[in-house]
Parts: sequence; C-alpha cells; structure tokens
Amino acid sequence: MKDYKYIKKEIPNPQIKDVADQFYDTSELLWKQPPLSGVLIPAIVNTVFSIELFLKSLIANSVIKDYTDDGDGGGGGIVTAETEKQIHKPTL
Repeated sequence: MKDYKYIKKEIPNPQIKDVADQFYDTSELLWKQPPLSGVLIPAIVNTVFSIELFLKSLIANSVIKDYTDDGDGGGGGIVTAETEKQIHKPTL
C-alpha cells in the first residue's frame, strides 16, 4: 500500500459496502420480474458483482489521497477506498 498520511481500517469498508448494497438491491428488483422478461443475465451479473464488492469491502482501507496539511494540526484531501493488494485486474 502506498505511503498515505491517513489510513483507516473499518470492516466492512462502508464506502464499498454501500455500493455493494445498491447492486444487491437492484438484483433483487430484477429477480422479481416475471419469467421471460429479458433480465436474467443482468440479474445474475448484479448479484455476482454485489458479492464481489462485499468481499472487497472486507479488505479495503479508507485513505486520503493528496493530503494537505493546513498548518494547525488539521488537513484534508480526497477520501477513497483502496484494497491492501490488487487481487485481479479486469480486462476487456
């Protein structure tokens, strides 16, 4: 992991879990559609992706990128989630 001035470990990572929950909620809506409605593959993809994101939420840290110190003990930057190691790289 890069040398960040701010790293916070919270299991599960709330930022990633929130996105996982959104994909899961969408998959539930798709699974409720009647047979032959044409949403089988999107339902499967949303379900699988929500599981993958939830698993990633278990190994992610919150970090502040581009941290700037304002001089009086405070500072800030862009808060994001980053996994401790790259598991796989998506390919097209």
